[in-house]
Amino acid sequence: MQISLAWKATTLILLNVVLTFSTGILARNFLLNPELAKVEKINDEKILHQLEILETLIRTSMLDSVSRIKAIAARIEDNHWDQLATSLLELTATKDLSYVIIANQANDLLQVRPGRNFNPDNIPSPKEINTILAAARNAESLPAINLLQTSGGAVVFASDSINQAHPYKPAVFVAVSRIDEQFISQINRFSGVELSLIEREEFLALQQEPRALSGVRAESNRLHWSVNNRDGEAIVMTEVELPPRSYDDRLLTPTLFIAVLFTLALWALTIWLLYRTTIRPMNIASTTLRDIMQNRDYGQRLQYRHNDEFGRLISFFNGLLGIVDHHTSELEILSLTDPLTGLGNRRAFDHQSERFWALAERNRDRMALIAFDIDYFKRYNDEYGHPAGDKVI
Repeated sequence: MQISLAWKATTLILLNVVLTFSTGILARNFLLNPELAKVEKINDEKILHQLEILETLIRTSMLDSVSRIKAIAARIEDNHWDQLATSLLELTATKDLSYVIIANQANDLLQVRPGRNFNPDNIPSPKEINTILAAARNAESLPAINLLQTSGGAVVFASDSINQAHPYKPAVFVAVSRIDEQFISQINRFSGVELSLIEREEFLALQQEPRALSGVRAESNRLHWSVNNRDGEAIVMTEVELPPRSYDDRLLTPTLFIAVLFTLALWALTIWLLYRTTIRPMNIASTTLRDIMQNRDYGQRLQYRHNDEFGRLISFFNGLLGIVDHHTSELEILSLTDPLTGLGNRRAFDHQSERFWALAERNRDRMALIAFDIDYFKRYNDEYGHPAGDKVI
């Protein structure tokens, strides 16, 4: 099976493209991407560490708030509730709380005081307050902090209590912060991390995405971070919008696909130019040489207009053809001429007779042959020698 030079060149170029991109993909996946992944993981872990520190600070601040509320209530004597209200207002004015709850054991004495982050559009309902108080009373140890999903939304609260027998003095203290956009906005300003709340349905849907676990960068370049309550239920569900990763571990990315197409187009143009400038003239030259060999027309010449390496080769071929044509003409003359008389020999006679015989048959003409014989010429050669006989002839 013969393969043309054009197909050989195309195969070699395609093989070169495949090997080049295969080597690039292997180097990217096994050398470059692992290093970039390490850097990305370190940066993501820094963000997670910031969030963990922030969570600790929030817990500490909430516990400090409820401890100060408890201390204020402990100093109030009997029914000096105005003094308690004033002290609570002074405290909540300096704390980023949504509201404060104080109550006795029977909930007969119940007060709700707004905090600095109180949202008048989302006033806590009695159901929400009772839910928070129930969770505060069920705390295993005090002071306690927990997350809770209420009718008004997710809240984080810190609770503490005083064991006393007087039924009309406050015994349960709760500092509450709503986990809303305002809460997240304050966290973002404090930490420099762009957190945003997501709905539970979206969070559950994200769990189906590869690598979308809490604290792991997802395919969409988002870092999902959830905070659970004591029962392990995710209450706070957030995501961090991360900058696009500096690498791509997919086998065929759009950039790589475009690069392959561009490379193939470039090599296709290269093959076309190679065909036009080298392979096509070579094919023409080989066809011309084949015709010369078949027709034995050594007077024909190869055609090529450019004075490059191939042009010089064509020039050498034409020179060789000229030499072959000259020697062939001489050999034809020698093969058809008698060297003694300079007349046509038997071979020339055969060629001419075949030519005229075919011409006579085609024209339906007659042809004649005249033969001459020299009598007793052998005796002349014997008498005077062959050189003398050659001279007579």
